[in-house]
Amino acid sequence: LVGTLRTAPPTPFPARAINFPGRMVRGQVMFIASFPGIYSRLWEHLTKSAHLSSSCVFFPSSDPARYGKHHSAGCKCSELRRIAWEAGHDDDPSQGPLEHGCLWFEEWERKLHECLGQGQRPLVFYKNCRHWKKTDHRSPPKWDKEGLGKSQVAEVHFLKQLRVPFDHRPVDWYQHFDLDSRLDG
Repeated sequence: LVGTLRTAPPTPFPARAINFPGRMVRGQVMFIASFPGIYSRLWEHLTKSAHLSSSCVFFPSSDPARYGKHHSAGCKCSELRRIAWEAGHDDDPSQGPLEHGCLWFEEWERKLHECLGQGQRPLVFYKNCRHWKKTDHRSPPKWDKEGLGKSQVAEVHFLKQLRVPFDHRPVDWYQHFDLDSRLDG
């Protein structure tokens, strides 16, 4: 990955539909727990590596078996909307079910626990934001709509609820590090 990823900083558009069910790979030290879907081309590039663990799940609208479906324990759409609303997204909790549903959250949570069960540490990627680029990557960014997508806000909220420590990096972090060695240990 190192040689092929050292390119210009990623840009969020044009986005493509992503289809990724998440995966846990044994022997990894870290896993991607949250990633901004607007960087779909970068995501495709990163996930070409078969030995990359990720709890992230992306269901394209062309997948009627998963897209628009809801959590098996009951719809979580209102809760997910509320969390996004509180982070500054324009996602009013009274708007009803999410178009893409909330099954993704159930699948994300399942993959999260699989990766954590293997002792892997979560890594949250956030959007490249002007005011974050100047800060030390070790200090936490403001977890709001400026750096996280709507789904990411819920994922980070859940990680914090579980009191799971996680690392965080801007999406262009890969340019400065050997991602394979960071994920493999």
